[in-house]
Amino acid sequence: MNALLLLWFGLAHADDAAISAARGLADAGQSADALQALAPLLATADPEAQALAARLRLELGEVTRARQSLEAALAQSPTPAAHLDLARCYQHLGDDEAALAQASLAAQGGVDATPLLVSALARTRAADAAEEVLAGLLPEAERARARVALADAYAAAERHSDAAAMWSQALASNPTAPGAPRWQAEIADSHRQRGQMRDEVAALEALLDTYGAGSAWRRANAAAADDADALIAERLEEAIARYTLDVQMRPQSAATTAAIGDLSRLYTAWLGRYPDASSSPQRQQDYAALLVRQGRFAEALAQYEDAYRAGAGSNTLKNIAHLSYRLMQKAPAEQKRWLRKLLWAAETHGERFGDQEADAEVQWRAAEGLLLADRTADALDGFQAVVDRWPATGSAERSARRILDVHIVSEDWAAARAAARAFQQQASLGDDAFKARLNEVISQTAGP
Repeated sequence: MNALLLLWFGLAHADDAAISAARGLADAGQSADALQALAPLLATADPEAQALAARLRLELGEVTRARQSLEAALAQSPTPAAHLDLARCYQHLGDDEAALAQASLAAQGGVDATPLLVSALARTRAADAAEEVLAGLLPEAERARARVALADAYAAAERHSDAAAMWSQALASNPTAPGAPRWQAEIADSHRQRGQMRDEVAALEALLDTYGAGSAWRRANAAAADDADALIAERLEEAIARYTLDVQMRPQSAATTAAIGDLSRLYTAWLGRYPDASSSPQRQQDYAALLVRQGRFAEALAQYEDAYRAGAGSNTLKNIAHLSYRLMQKAPAEQKRWLRKLLWAAETHGERFGDQEADAEVQWRAAEGLLLADRTADALDGFQAVVDRWPATGSAERSARRILDVHIVSEDWAAARAAARAFQQQASLGDDAFKARLNEVISQTAGP
């Protein structure tokens, strides 16, 4: 009897030594040699040896033989680690349902099978079904990690609806997590991927309100606040630039009006949280253009003025002049206020910029403003200055026509005739139709 025990002990010790030697070779990266060292034990169907051999065969790319070894090992001694390895085999073989089943058994046994679960669930289950599977297998802390990984996997597979649902689950379960701003930003991005502008804007507003400056989340995550600010700035700038271009290209319609309103609301919300976010002159001008599309001229003018103070150039002054004139037309009670802005824009443009065409246009607009304010003499001087300084421009022709109209309306025929003759002397002024108009005025105002 003692001899038999000694024989058994010797054999068991030899098996342990062989497995230990194989493990050492495997750790050294010598998988083929390790598998060779296990060969005597594989004939005995030793489950530990079968499981180790399966791992080695996986490393060597022998997936089918690895699966066979694992199935043999599990038939004798089921272990969570063997279930996990078998799940990997099925994953390599493209059998995601079988991989999910084996990974679930591994997780139930206490092994970390989350990466394999996520991979299989992303390919086989919608978000709500995946959540049910996770709830049955993982504690809440581990489930939270799995939700984030699964949402990323859905997004990578362009399953954007499932990605948004899983991000929402992650937020609902842990709204104060340091990573929560990114999850909310990803929800917005999933709407973008599906062309859902209004939902994207609403998600970005939630990003601002929940994680932006002054939010409760920031008080609990002070160390992550700078990263949140950078993320918010990146996503808001990209969305505003993209949608600004989009609505500028659209024809006017109820849908366009609604889109402009959504975008303006988002911009306003951003500035409410981050007043310095408007420091970019281009961003201010883009926003001003949206306000103009909405007929909000006074607000647009203020944005253009801010943009000019922040370094914008000639076109911004042209827009200030144009909007000031529009406001003079729309709000007669405040004409003096808007005229002052118009004249300031014209004077500043003349001092700073040498663009002939642009300068002529701004000065012509200023003269139009003076005429609208019943400062006729000043307006005539302004129109004449445009004709004299920039006769070859379209603004000069418009100014000359306006001079003729003013004299004719006031029935000052002599002044109209004199102006027409003077204009005839400027060869570069006006096109053929304008020159024909000059001959007409001279003929109609000729004395008896």
